[in-house]
Amino acid sequence: MDDGDSPGAHSSPSSAPTNPSPNGKSVPLEPLGEESLRDLLAAEESWRQVAWDKLDLLCTVVLDNKESAREQRELMKEGLKQLKACADNSDIDKAVFSQTFKLITQTLGKLSSRGKDAEDAFLEVYQSFKQPPDPSPFLQAFVDEQAVIKRGQEKLKQLASKNKQLRMEKEDLVQRLEEADREGQQQKDVVWGQRLEAAEQENKRLHGDILTLEETIEGLDLQNQSLKKTLHNLEVLQKRAENWSEEIT
Repeated sequence: MDDGDSPGAHSSPSSAPTNPSPNGKSVPLEPLGEESLRDLLAAEESWRQVAWDKLDLLCTVVLDNKESAREQRELMKEGLKQLKACADNSDIDKAVFSQTFKLITQTLGKLSSRGKDAEDAFLEVYQSFKQPPDPSPFLQAFVDEQAVIKRGQEKLKQLASKNKQLRMEKEDLVQRLEEADREGQQQKDVVWGQRLEAAEQENKRLHGDILTLEETIEGLDLQNQSLKKTLHNLEVLQKRAENWSEEIT
């Protein structure tokens, strides 16, 4: 990272892209288990508690110090040159001075290099976390979708159960109509026919509700896959930050 880099800002979170499944078919959604959901909530809470304002201020200070340190290194180099020139023209022990001068130069060089490396590492890690979109909205949306998926599955079970019950009632009505036909009860035929028609209409309506709910769950599944990809990218960034931290230490 160059000395003139400035602290980055979080990119605005955008809507998660949707991609069709490889085989073109929807995959049944399964909500997260209790433990996984708790881990997700903990991750979302931890990210929201990051003191970004303080880190922004610290990054500004580091950048200012980085420029100041660069100027000081230039002054130090010039001062050491002048000191060596004075020593060459004096009667001091040249061997002792050269050894001491070399030790001072090496020590200052190592300290300066370590400070610069630490600054560069901090700024690189800082930029790695600031450039991607803020994952908090995505994490919260993922948690909310889990609740929607759970409710959707429960509703789907209820509709399937009711649909099964209506099918059984329809079969019963058909049997009764056949019996009424055999017994020649014309009036009874009319009554049971009306009930059969009503049952068929209700069955069609429930079938439409099921299709609508399945389409909604399919859309949530596509968003769920995109959110999991975002979480994976964040884990990679976190591991990189941990590795940089260990190298600096």
